[in-house]
Amino acid sequence: MNSILRGIKLVFILDKKRFIINYGIFVLEALSSVVAIYALQLTLEKLGLFVAGNLTTRAMIFCMCIFMLVKILIYAFKSFMNFYCEYYNLILDREAENVLQEKKFLPIFYEDSKFLDLLSQAKNGASDLSYITNAYLDVVFMYGFNFLFLAIYLFYLSPYFILILVVVMLLQFLHNKLDKGIEEKLEESLKNIRRKREYFENLFLEKESVKEIKAVNTSDYFLDRFNIVLDKFCAISEIFYKKLLLNDVRMGLLKIICYTISYLIVYAVRDSVSIAEFGVVFVTMKSIFSISEEGFYGRIKEVNSLLPQLDALFKVLDMKCEKNTDFGDEIIFENVSFKYPNANEYALKNISFKINPNEKIGIVGVNGSGKSTISKLILGLYEQNSGNVKTVKSSSVFQDFAKYELSSIENVKISDCEKEVDKSKFKEIDYIDESELDYNKILSKRFSDISLSQGQWQKLAILRGIHKNEKFFVFDEPTWAIDPIVEKKIFNFLYNEIQTGMIVITHNLSSVKQMDKIMLVDKGEVLAFDTHSNLIQNNELYKKLWTTSTT
Repeated sequence: MNSILRGIKLVFILDKKRFIINYGIFVLEALSSVVAIYALQLTLEKLGLFVAGNLTTRAMIFCMCIFMLVKILIYAFKSFMNFYCEYYNLILDREAENVLQEKKFLPIFYEDSKFLDLLSQAKNGASDLSYITNAYLDVVFMYGFNFLFLAIYLFYLSPYFILILVVVMLLQFLHNKLDKGIEEKLEESLKNIRRKREYFENLFLEKESVKEIKAVNTSDYFLDRFNIVLDKFCAISEIFYKKLLLNDVRMGLLKIICYTISYLIVYAVRDSVSIAEFGVVFVTMKSIFSISEEGFYGRIKEVNSLLPQLDALFKVLDMKCEKNTDFGDEIIFENVSFKYPNANEYALKNISFKINPNEKIGIVGVNGSGKSTISKLILGLYEQNSGNVKTVKSSSVFQDFAKYELSSIENVKISDCEKEVDKSKFKEIDYIDESELDYNKILSKRFSDISLSQGQWQKLAILRGIHKNEKFFVFDEPTWAIDPIVEKKIFNFLYNEIQTGMIVITHNLSSVKQMDKIMLVDKGEVLAFDTHSNLIQNNELYKKLWTTSTT
């Protein structure tokens, strides 16, 4: 219930004006139902007078016209209400998803499978926020007020009719409580399996994975894995759906008892109501059961299974997402250790070093030595487990860069939208010749006819990194997809273009030979931090890496 209240509060904050209008309309809609029933009662009373000869044909026609006008106005009002509610929900969904997207989590969070499960649930919770909160608010503002107005109307006819409402309310409360418990256990059991199912589904939909699956003929393997996950998903769902079915059967039996009690009450007070009132009572009873089934039971039942997703949304929104990064003019690591979530071993072990302003540094080592982890800490993307990190505001280019389906200019400009893109730099790093490419055309087979090689995408990532003019630049394997001839040209371009500090992480030691210093990392420790010439003379591991890299 706490998540529901927080959800309603968030919905109100997102758009106060539309919130008040929307649920004010719901109250009017509830009142319109009672007006329609009362209009029916008056019409039936007039009809009784007409049949008895106590009302003229003209008066009866006038009454029927008034009744039809009331029905038309109510229908028009409900049509408007449905349109406005759909529009309101559209606005809310957009705003709710924006709230979640504004959370800027450190990339280290995405290394934790438990966080990914929670985030997946939270995304669903954000997209369903309006649907979930509307269900509960509908119960209060539309079904609740409708129920209240009908209760007042029935009490006016006979106080005994209130017993019908009491029986219905108790019945629905019991049923909803049982259903909610079953739905919560179902969601808890399925959240991890659902993410696995989505993963295997996407393998057969994404361009890159489809190409590889076809090329190496692994479709049967992944289909088998997908079917295993799907069978497990269905098996767990079946267990809980049987429990829900049993609860529905129980509900059906209780409903028969409830109808029986209602008819006995009506029969007991038959002498104290008119024929018109007697007919209207049965119409009202039908409305009460409809409100109970569609509103108090149906609407709440629809969202019971989504409540864990709403809980996840607020857990994510409550999480601390940014660390307090200490920015200065130099990079200092003091006894820094770092371990990835759920890992047994430390990726970095008590390392210390200092990089001065405008220094150009290379970081080298074998795979898994901790090079990229150091870069993530320097950029403030990860947070150390122990020790102190002081760093500078930096721009970066990663090995696993993003391919944005935008134009060439936009791919570069997004790192600093206020700054104009220098097109001459495209030519300096051998990007596609201007005569062969419209720089403003979208780079995507999905939206245009242009498809870039991995190397060309990497050049765009480099241009995007240097377009953002910071005090320091970090390049993590910036040329791994580029041939050696162009690679040398790009590194010369970077040395000449960047006048501030720079860090380059690479396996190609010849690319960092001219750096001010080179850091040698192995098994999470800094083994050496010196010039190329000194390392060649004094460090056997570096000498071995150099020989292997340049042979």
